[in-house]
Amino acid sequence: MFSEEFIQDVERRKLDVIVYTAVRNELSRLPAFLDHYREMGIKLFAVVDNGSEDGTFEYLQTQDDVFVVQSNERFTAANLGMQWLNELHQKLAGVWILYADADELLVYRGWPQKKIAELCANAANQHCNAIFGTMVDMYPDGPLELASAPHKMNLFKVAPCFDKDYRFRLTPVKPWQQPFKFIEIIGGPRLRLISSFEREVSTGWFTYLVRGQIDRILPVTPDRFLPWLVRTWPKQPPALAKTPLMLSGSGASYTSNHWGPGSNLYRESTVICHFKFLADFAERVRREASRGEHYRRGAEYIILADAVSRFGQIDLRYEGTLKFEGAEQFVNLGLIRDIRSFLDEPLKTQSSSEAQKLAFRFDEKPEREARNELLSIGRAVMKKGLKILRDKKMAPDPAE
Repeated sequence: MFSEEFIQDVERRKLDVIVYTAVRNELSRLPAFLDHYREMGIKLFAVVDNGSEDGTFEYLQTQDDVFVVQSNERFTAANLGMQWLNELHQKLAGVWILYADADELLVYRGWPQKKIAELCANAANQHCNAIFGTMVDMYPDGPLELASAPHKMNLFKVAPCFDKDYRFRLTPVKPWQQPFKFIEIIGGPRLRLISSFEREVSTGWFTYLVRGQIDRILPVTPDRFLPWLVRTWPKQPPALAKTPLMLSGSGASYTSNHWGPGSNLYRESTVICHFKFLADFAERVRREASRGEHYRRGAEYIILADAVSRFGQIDLRYEGTLKFEGAEQFVNLGLIRDIRSFLDEPLKTQSSSEAQKLAFRFDEKPEREARNELLSIGRAVMKKGLKILRDKKMAPDPAE
């Protein structure tokens, strides 16, 4: 994917930080994306174009600081672009790679005066090889349909708003799991479209267990029934925790576009300002829901497309909406914060109230047996449902 000539050029220039991104039809956002990272000191971009049809590839070829390659491989087959990113990590050593989508602009303490190389150097001096990021969805001060982004327009002016309500916590650990620590963030407008902040902050491991069973069913669900399954299954809130910066050659790699093993996180987090909610939002979510080339076969896009159909003109403002003022504002709100205290907290592995309810429901059986029984019930219900549909000639026979 990335030629030896490109790798040698990075090594020859002794670059501290480069940007990696995978794009598809991002011509409207790329000028602002490139300018944002150039201003923080980025000198080189490694870009994989995954089948763009809007002139994205041709535009990138005109940029002297962009190395762009094309791939027609299915995005899901490349693990949502992580296969390409990990290849870059394997070929380089001692270079920080900033991973961001074309609609993601990184902000950190001291930005924009402080250059990104200084942040990475501070992390390296603390023997850290990764930097944590909180994804904050930005949206316009009015209906999405009016938030068009002219060429090179500052996206912070097009969509200056964001939610004030976010909660950091450790992911609930299931009673039978080995203890682990993974920071998750709850909040944002995408959450408000499918649930509520108050509801989600009260969820525990049992809610996660039930929601996660969709991963057992999705691979065998016929395309025609996928939207129905996604709409009826308990909704999973968006993942807002990411690791936008990793040091190549340090043993860290990505297993998903949000996390990877081998990461020793720097004490202070960053914010990834996410500009999904612009005038082209409705068109994009419908297209990506149809393609099914994202996580869980595009389940989130199916849900967002439903929201577009349900609400028509979308205005995401609410009583907790704030307008972006700068990096220091994120610090004061606790969105840029010291996460080491979080990771140093002792894990709570005792059964929660949900665990007690589950044990009672299954006649005081141990949690592992209760989990297995729950899965068995879920599979039986799905099998029965498909049989009914086949009897009515609405679903294909798996033997055919």
